[in-house]
Amino acid sequence: MASLALRFPGNSQALLDRSFLMWVVVLTLVCLWPLWWYRFLPMQDYPQHLFIAYVLSTFGSPDFNWQQNYELNSNWSAYALTYGLLRLFAAFTNIEVAGKLLTSLYILLMTAVVLRAARYHSVAQIPWALLLIFPFTFNQTYFLGFQSYLLSIPLLFLALMGLGDFASRPVTLRSALYQSGILFLLFLTHPFSVLTYLVFGLALALFNFSNREVFRKTVIPLLLVTAVFVVWYFISAIQANTPKYDWALRWWEGKYIASFYFTMFTGMRWFNGIDFYAVALWSAVFGLLLFFAVRAWKHVQISAPIAAFLALALLGFIMLPFWMGYYAYFNLRLAPVSYVLLAWLFSSVRLPRAAGHICAALTVALVVISINLHAKINGETEQILPILAKMEKNSAVLPLLLDSRTAVLDADIFYELHSQDHYYYHLLVGGGVNPLPFPNPMLPLHLRQDRPWPTPKALEQLVPYIWQEVISKYRYVLVRTDTTQPIQQLSQFATVVIQSGPWTLLETGRSNSHY
Repeated sequence: MASLALRFPGNSQALLDRSFLMWVVVLTLVCLWPLWWYRFLPMQDYPQHLFIAYVLSTFGSPDFNWQQNYELNSNWSAYALTYGLLRLFAAFTNIEVAGKLLTSLYILLMTAVVLRAARYHSVAQIPWALLLIFPFTFNQTYFLGFQSYLLSIPLLFLALMGLGDFASRPVTLRSALYQSGILFLLFLTHPFSVLTYLVFGLALALFNFSNREVFRKTVIPLLLVTAVFVVWYFISAIQANTPKYDWALRWWEGKYIASFYFTMFTGMRWFNGIDFYAVALWSAVFGLLLFFAVRAWKHVQISAPIAAFLALALLGFIMLPFWMGYYAYFNLRLAPVSYVLLAWLFSSVRLPRAAGHICAALTVALVVISINLHAKINGETEQILPILAKMEKNSAVLPLLLDSRTAVLDADIFYELHSQDHYYYHLLVGGGVNPLPFPNPMLPLHLRQDRPWPTPKALEQLVPYIWQEVISKYRYVLVRTDTTQPIQQLSQFATVVIQSGPWTLLETGRSNSHY
């Protein structure tokens, strides 16, 4: 009969099996390979994050006109780790390589989670299912390009495992410094993961309520993090020197919430046809695990805290709003957290060595499917390169992203995958400005409020003379559309320079100076 271990997996120092370690190395390398083989990563918000870091790194450079159009927010708080690392890497290489190094760090940290979680198992049981964390690294939030949040996911699990060790062992200077350090990094990465840590930590404390010493040692870090978070949040809200936006709560329809979750297992497609190869591979993996779970169900030992964390993650995924304040995809950020917990839960299934190797091989095949997505989306993104070759640096650019979908991923879920590609102009050509705002006051860069740039509404809602007034403020109009009608309409006010795939570049004839 399955048993529930009421303590968080904590003290085991099991030696890892060599074959398991071999597969960990292989999967780490396979996950890293597409990041370096293809030029453009398939991550929606990735170009914007690179842009912010690039401006921070070159803000005082006379080669660019950043200071005319942007202002800095130097608060040492959320997202600071991401942009700090990007700037550090960019000091030794270019910004594109810096972005790949940061994304590689995300993969390596997930490897650290796999290795540390594996050490909590007995010597007699190889946790083969933990290898599923590798294909789970290429989850929906990866393709959405939530880079700071992605980096926070492995830090969240390392912090939780550290909390379990901190509470169950004698407190030493080393353990206190480790726990403080990992929480400091988590705090500087993403606030949502800090809140997740507090919720999971509270659940862990409740499991240890009967042991007052362990309970106290679990609660103390939670109280300190809560106090710091509350003070920091209110100070940030008061000091934020950015445009004010109305906070709002919005919920996604149930069918979209469900489809978002299950696209992890259908090749990132749902409404427009699933990837049957992905479905077949995931079915084979889960079928293998379930077969041996049923076969040896008396030996399956499920960790109650891990099961509770998974239940909390799924509950938050279903119940929390989709849009909350400045955050979109608020509830959906819990999907990748639940995937890691699902792999951890399945790792309690004891697989024979031969079945374990089959599981590992299937896991590599799942990563290969994600590599194929990298290749196809890279090809779509490369279509902007001929456009950039025709543009001069330090120019004002008006992006009109009338169709920013991808043909590779589900168009109804990833409907804005190419919505940030215009930032490659600022990265690869250099300088300039575009009117798309940074609504989150926690970001370290914003448009200058004393020099606003006009932002047009939908094409069909504006009469020609207003369009002419808006477009005349910019040097270039960069359009991404799947029809020719918008180009015909805009060509009344600007000259078509070049077309490449869905992209069209129009030039107004205006100089690079501010209007």
